[in-house]
Amino acid sequence: MSFMKKMMARVGVGSSEVDTILNRNVLVPGETVDGVIKIRAGSVEQTIEKIDLSLHTTYVQKKDDSKVTKSVQIAQHTVANQFTLQPNDKREFPFAFILPLDAPISKGKSNVWLQTGLDIKNAVDPQDKDMIQVAPHPYINAFLQAVDGLGFKLREVENEEAHGFGRLPFIQEFEFHATHGAFRSRLDELEAVFQPVSKDNIRVILEIDRKARGFSGFLSEMLETDESKVQFMLTTDDVNEIQRQLTDVLNQYA
Repeated sequence: MSFMKKMMARVGVGSSEVDTILNRNVLVPGETVDGVIKIRAGSVEQTIEKIDLSLHTTYVQKKDDSKVTKSVQIAQHTVANQFTLQPNDKREFPFAFILPLDAPISKGKSNVWLQTGLDIKNAVDPQDKDMIQVAPHPYINAFLQAVDGLGFKLREVENEEAHGFGRLPFIQEFEFHATHGAFRSRLDELEAVFQPVSKDNIRVILEIDRKARGFSGFLSEMLETDESKVQFMLTTDDVNEIQRQLTDVLNQYA
């Protein structure tokens, strides 16, 4: 093995290549992320310290009057530990791990991706990036349909920095605007955050923003007393049942 080949491999020329193939790229939190990692060796022998898979997303951090987008790792899985690749070797490594229940849904500005990394000492680490479409849990999907049926349209979905709500440094906030129906004249908007307690129980934290009426309403808006926070549990994917539950909650605060 020539000295020049070794040096070139250290900067990525003639080094190993990695490609991750997902069996499915549309998943619901709690389902299994599985597939195979394909590695093609380069022109020199290389020792791979380990193969890691990590799941990432981004969130918004608000500082003064500006917004900063930060990336965060939400899951990590080691597929293989140290092994050696001979020149032109081809290896495959199957993998499987559970998509975390608190993985953000792929809506609005929320993106989730799988990063594959080979750890090679004294060399550029080969990487691969694959987008994952995180679909809503059936209960959350039913909630979104129920809200739509009550005349609220989804306006924005954003991962915002928040601490104390779980293991991640952000919450995923769903913002709805009243466009028609019985609540249009009574409520301005709804903001919802979903917290999975288990696969069969999801907590909804709802912020209800009432419409300002007259001068007293204007003062309430200035003092932010026109907003109410309430939480309840989702335990079904029955849209009609959730709509009844939601109507009862909104009528208490509208």
